[in-house]
Amino acid sequence: MQEAVRVTLLSLHRMSTPSKKSPASHPKKKSGKKNPLGNLAEVISFIMRFASAPTSVGAVFPSSRDLAKAMLHGIELEYGDVVVEYGPGTGAFTALLLERLPEGAEYIGIERDPHFHGHLQRRFPEKHFHLGSAEEIQELLERRGLKKPRLIISGLPFASMPRSVQEMILTATREALHDDGVFRTFTYPICWYMTGSQRFRKVALDHFDDHHKSRTVHRNIPPAKVLSYSKPVRKK
Repeated sequence: MQEAVRVTLLSLHRMSTPSKKSPASHPKKKSGKKNPLGNLAEVISFIMRFASAPTSVGAVFPSSRDLAKAMLHGIELEYGDVVVEYGPGTGAFTALLLERLPEGAEYIGIERDPHFHGHLQRRFPEKHFHLGSAEEIQELLERRGLKKPRLIISGLPFASMPRSVQEMILTATREALHDDGVFRTFTYPICWYMTGSQRFRKVALDHFDDHHKSRTVHRNIPPAKVLSYSKPVRKK
């Protein structure tokens, strides 16, 4: 795996390095096309972190802006709403979310990786990022005097988690989420039939009454689907 990461980094470096054959007097015209990988430095940082902690990060590349748009599709936030993000990573979803966050709405990110937590604090210094685990959400909201969130989005690698951890996070999410709130995460179609992915979807159905999946977002590496859950089940 380390060799694969090394080759990927070398390829990215070549993509970002101007060709020496291009004469200085004839600058290349801008094509107007965006780099599908997004910010190169962010991508490299994510890959390096994956190489050092693959089970924690769960993906080789950060999520694309197209996937971020799919995660927020149809969401209407208002003044006073609370939004929580699990596992913001490099901030791929965070950036778009904060662009759309209305005045008077509150945002909290929960990131357990110290490397990404530090990166997020530097990139979004005006927002709060808690260094800890998603199952701490209720305690965190109470400590900050915030009401139940109307939106919880997650970039956590649920498919690679044991059932006990999936249960803890989903239980905490169900109890913290507003009755009219939405919980969204995503999965990769290539992992759809993996044991961990199937187990997560079954566990999620024990906690939420309504659910649906989006169409495949192809402009992401790898392609992904958004999973949306609402109407928390009240456990006796």
